[in-house]
Amino acid sequence: MKLIKSKSYFTVDSKDLDSNGVYKYKYQVKKYDEELGKERWMDETKHKMVYPEQINRDGMKIYSIEGKQVIN
Repeated sequence: MKLIKSKSYFTVDSKDLDSNGVYKYKYQVKKYDEELGKERWMDETKHKMVYPEQINRDGMKIYSIEGKQVIN
């Protein structure tokens, strides 16, 4: 787990990832839990897939967001 400061970025070089792996991420924030009476890490989002960026023959970048292809 990597702690990322608010409004900052975290990047991973694709060379560091296994090409056969399936990668997911989710955001968690520290919030006060009234039942426990203390702060704890709570899910802010559900798990989301990480899709690799691709470049087509014309040099256009293609990447996926939640399974939909986007051309940039």
